[in-house]
Amino acid sequence: MAEYFDELDPKVADHISSLRKSVKIEDDGEALETLARAWKEKEDAFVHQILVRKMEMVDEFDPYDENGGVLLLTYSGSLLSVGPIVDGKRTATYASIGMREDVPEFAESEDAVLDAMVQAGESVKFKSGPVKSSSPIYKMAVFSDELEAEDEEEQLAEVTQILAEDFTEVNRTIIAGE
Repeated sequence: MAEYFDELDPKVADHISSLRKSVKIEDDGEALETLARAWKEKEDAFVHQILVRKMEMVDEFDPYDENGGVLLLTYSGSLLSVGPIVDGKRTATYASIGMREDVPEFAESEDAVLDAMVQAGESVKFKSGPVKSSSPIYKMAVFSDELEAEDEEEQLAEVTQILAEDFTEVNRTIIAGE
């Protein structure tokens, strides 16, 4: 029974299906269901942190017009955060689903430059950053309240760390079955 997989957004389900061969998981006939369950747990953690942090969901982020940062969840279940501009630079952090063999598990950049506007349903592309591009973006959030850049950078780093730990735990318990 495909309880989790059938409930996924069809675009996410297609994306997870296309990634199946690059994920280190036993193909026991339930692999897609296992990946879907893990993805759902990650989405729930992401949404929970957005509510706790009083962030708001947005459909786009323009790095040329906005000085703040953004937190992103990709179709593959990876986490990406792009910090606010501090001293003329943005930090960026990428945490993959942790089970893929074709992308880094974790990468950071202290001087990230986005290549274009970030939009839901599209990949994030960097001129320089922790990765060249990401999977398409499923959800993104910004802080509702205007914060000083240093405070926002700290808050974003904290929520990214919490979510990266949550995602690692999901990978360990659901995907790896530990």
